[in-house]
Amino acid sequence: MIRNKRPNKIDPLELLREFTINKKDVVKKDQYLFFDQTKLELKTPTAWKKNTGGYYTLGDLWLFNQKVQQNMSMKHYFNQRQSFALEGIDKIDEDEISNYLQGKIDNSDKIDQEAKQQLLSSRKSKPAESSALEGSLTKKIKTNDGEAKTVEMQQREEYLNAISWIMKTEKPLTSRTRMLRSKFNSNINFKHYIKQLDEGKMTTQNNPLEIKSTINYPCLFKDLRDKGLKPIIVVPTMGRTGNISLFNAKKFLAEGKYEDPENKDSDNSERVIQIEKNIKGHNFLFEVYDNVGTFESKNNPSQKSKWERVVGVFVSGQKYQFKGWPKEDNIPSILDQVKGFYLKYYDIPTPDQVANWNVKIVSVYRNKRHLDFPAYEQFWQELENFMIQPRNKQK
Repeated sequence: MIRNKRPNKIDPLELLREFTINKKDVVKKDQYLFFDQTKLELKTPTAWKKNTGGYYTLGDLWLFNQKVQQNMSMKHYFNQRQSFALEGIDKIDEDEISNYLQGKIDNSDKIDQEAKQQLLSSRKSKPAESSALEGSLTKKIKTNDGEAKTVEMQQREEYLNAISWIMKTEKPLTSRTRMLRSKFNSNINFKHYIKQLDEGKMTTQNNPLEIKSTINYPCLFKDLRDKGLKPIIVVPTMGRTGNISLFNAKKFLAEGKYEDPENKDSDNSERVIQIEKNIKGHNFLFEVYDNVGTFESKNNPSQKSKWERVVGVFVSGQKYQFKGWPKEDNIPSILDQVKGFYLKYYDIPTPDQVANWNVKIVSVYRNKRHLDFPAYEQFWQELENFMIQPRNKQK
C-alpha cells in the first residue's frame, strides 16, 4: 500500500493551518490530536506568542479554531477548555489567529520565527546513514502498555512529554523573563516539608499521602459552603481608567457590563456590594469591599474571619493597595492565597509591577460593550477554578 509521507520537519501551527484551509478533520483522542498519520499532544508548544507572554499550545489553537468553525457558544467553549485543561486564547489575539488559520493572512508578527526554527529542528528526524541504521530506527519496540511503537516514535513522544511538563509548570512573568514555578505555592510550606524530612517525620517513598495531608487544606469552595460563609472580593478604592472600583463593580460582576470608573465618585454608593453567583450548583452571596480597614479589629475578634473569606482581589498595580493586609510586605505570598486579577483596556500595556505578580489579566475594549460579557465570564471561570482547588494555608 502506498502511503503519502509527511516531511520529517513538523510545524504544529502550520499543520493546523493546512488542515483548516483544506477543510480536513483533526481527530482528538484522549490528550492527542491526529492529523492523518501524525499524532501530536494537546500540550505541544507552538511558535505563536501570547499577548501576555509565553506561547500558545496546539490544543489552545485547535479548540479556539473549533469554536470559530462550529460557532460554539461561549459557555460550551469554557467547559471544553476546563475539561481539556487548556488556557484558551487572549481576546486581543482571536481575530488574527482566526484569519491566519483560515488562510486570510499569510503571516503574523506574533509568530516567533526563532521559536519556530527550534521547534522544527527538534522534530527533525536524524538522517539514516545506511539501510541498516534505517532499519534499527524503525525497529518496533514493546512499551509497558503493550503498544508497539518505533524507536523514533518513542523518542519523539519522550521529547514532547518533556516539553509538555515544562509548559505546565512554567509561569510567564513577562514576555522576556520567565521562571519555573514549583508545585509548592509557598516557600514556607516547602521549608516545613524539608524540615520534616530531615527530622524523619515524613518520607516520600513510604508515606506519600502524608505529604499532601500536611500541606494541603480543604478547598475554599467546600470550606465556605459548609460554614455558610459569604466569599469576599476586594477592589481598589479609587477608580482608574480601564480598572474597577465599587462604582462599576456591581454592573460588571453581576451583569457583565463594564463602565469606566475614572473620575467617578462612589461615595454615594454602597460601601459593601452583594452579588449572588452560582458556583458548582451552590448559590454564594459574594461581598465586594474596597476598604479592608474593618477586616480585623482588636475589640471584635470575630472580624478576623473576614480575612478567611477573601477569595479574590482586583489589583491597581500599586503596592500601597495591600497596606493593612496580613503579610502586607509580601505581596507574592498574599497572591498565593487569594486569586489576583488585573482589569484593563486591551490597548493599555500591563504594568511591569503587575506582570511580575501572580494575577490573571482580564481585558475589555473601550468602545465594544457587547464584548464585556466574555471578560465577565473569564473572571468568574478563573475564580471558580481557584475556589475548587486545594488551598495552601500559611501561618
